[in-house]
Amino acid sequence: MSFTEAFRQVEQLAGPRASEASETGPDVADGGPPSSERELRLADGRWLRISRSPLQEGGFFLVISDFSDVKEREQRLTEARRQAEAASAAKSTFLANMSHELRTPLNAIIGFSDVMANEVMGELNPSYVQYAHDIRQSGGHLLDIISSVLDLSKSEAGKLTLTYSTVDLSEIIKASVTMMRDQCSRAKLTLFAVLPPDPIEVQGDPAKLRQVVLNLLSNAAKFTDSGGTITVSAAATEGASVIRVSDNGIGMSTDEIPIALSAFGQIDSRLARRYEGTGLGLPLSKAIVELHGGTITIDSAPGKGTNVTVTLPREAAAAGAAAA
Repeated sequence: MSFTEAFRQVEQLAGPRASEASETGPDVADGGPPSSERELRLADGRWLRISRSPLQEGGFFLVISDFSDVKEREQRLTEARRQAEAASAAKSTFLANMSHELRTPLNAIIGFSDVMANEVMGELNPSYVQYAHDIRQSGGHLLDIISSVLDLSKSEAGKLTLTYSTVDLSEIIKASVTMMRDQCSRAKLTLFAVLPPDPIEVQGDPAKLRQVVLNLLSNAAKFTDSGGTITVSAAATEGASVIRVSDNGIGMSTDEIPIALSAFGQIDSRLARRYEGTGLGLPLSKAIVELHGGTITIDSAPGKGTNVTVTLPREAAAAGAAAA
């Protein structure tokens, strides 16, 4: 737009028709002073903002300002956001595709190693049987990691879905404790479950909630030294159900908690770090809990252990189930 055209716009705002429109505008009916504003882009790329505001005594005043710098910043921010969203979508698509491509052959490896370990096709050398068990265990561990990556990418893309049903959290915890019992025994850890006699029912996805409890127990076992204690408990209040996992392990500082909750976050990021892991357990658990309409909070201190509290509001969970 040329300067001539721009000043024609000014003339339109300053003319009698604009005054009549202002006097009958919606703001006048509400008792407030009417105003008009236009943004114009000149041929040289600059931006003008023309504002007209009436005076209480009659008449009006015009303000013409060059806000090219503001508009340029807005455009840069919009483009940066668009590029970030495109990169995030591309990353999620890549992770989903790679997870699918890896899971297909991995399932075959796990299946054939099962056949060999169980000597379905005939007796094998004992060493080979042990190798097959090792392959099966390693394959299962890798499959869990791939599934976690896929779930996390779905969560970030807003595509992680839940299959709702009535879930007894006590049964979820009991099953998780049974699965973790051997691991804790090998690590010389004491694992307690403190549960009420009555069921604690919520509307949720049982597989996903079991994954949350297993992730929290696995983290507690990983960061608790030999001789330590892990306690998992559940309780019901009038409007919420609460799961707590506590340990007397190494703990972490307040500044380290956001790192632990971030995807692939590692508090000890050295290649030769003492504690292994991908950094997916806590962020994935947080995503699943929030998808249920709940919250997850962490209270921890170095050398004093960690308390993780999962709160699932019953009404929110029920509403989500109805929507599903």
